[in-house]
Amino acid sequence: MQNYLELFEALMAAGVPTEPRPRNKRHGDDLYYCEKNGKVGVLFNPEECKRSVNKCWDAACQWPLRSCERTHRRALRLLVDELLPLLARPQLTTDLLWDSLDCGGVLSVLALRGVAELVTRHGVEYPSIYDRLYGLLEPAALAKASSRLLHTTGTFLSSTHIPGSLVAAFAKRLSRLALLAAPADCLAMLGLVVTLVAAHPELRRMLREREGANIIPKDPYIMEETCATASQAIKSSLWEISALRRHFAPEVSAAASRILAEERASATPATPTPDQTDFDRDLKMWFKNIEMNFVRPSAFENASPLERVAGLWEMDV
Repeated sequence: MQNYLELFEALMAAGVPTEPRPRNKRHGDDLYYCEKNGKVGVLFNPEECKRSVNKCWDAACQWPLRSCERTHRRALRLLVDELLPLLARPQLTTDLLWDSLDCGGVLSVLALRGVAELVTRHGVEYPSIYDRLYGLLEPAALAKASSRLLHTTGTFLSSTHIPGSLVAAFAKRLSRLALLAAPADCLAMLGLVVTLVAAHPELRRMLREREGANIIPKDPYIMEETCATASQAIKSSLWEISALRRHFAPEVSAAASRILAEERASATPATPTPDQTDFDRDLKMWFKNIEMNFVRPSAFENASPLERVAGLWEMDV
């Protein structure tokens, strides 16, 4: 299995195009492979390449790929990074990817990327996928594949139709993990939290609450909860960002201070300028009574309301 997957990786490293390449001028309208000393080689056919890739992957799936962690990891990386756009029926990889989510570590992160591809491009529905993603946000997974996991998390949370309580749970968990992460990962988490708060304005109060307090009461957030919506993150605040202002890394401290300063500035109502105040006062003074016409009507000025109505219906017989 290792030899087969290694050969498969070497072939995929050269790139299997899904569209015809530019025509080769030396041999007319067709493109040939394996040319040597001016001799024509194999005619290029993108559809035939895709069929060959599908046959190779079907043969690899006949073996117990999950029996060895090394083989499992290599097969998942090959599937997610190279093969999914070329497979004729990518939905058949659902069981492999779903079972790989329970393995933990790098295997779960790789499987999550494949799940994101099936959900966004092929309409596959996974039950409780957000709870699975929420459970993967742990220090062990971030230490091994932080960039992959954060990128996939941002992809899943990019929709603005997700409930605010669910997004608040992810923002709270990322902020809590930022207290333990390396400076580079901490900056990436802060950027993702800011993106989530900007996309969901109802979460801005989590940045304002308890800001500058000397004594922080008990946090209602439940870190050990595996269900995102049951973690009660919506009742908590992002006090972790305030704590990161005292981080030992200057770039992290500056980023946290900038986030809180921008939020404080946006929460403060803008004071009107003197020019704007004078304009509003003049507007009220000159336009108390809005004129509806240029000439004041005088025909029914001294008539009663009944005579005015009767005069409107006079007709010549």
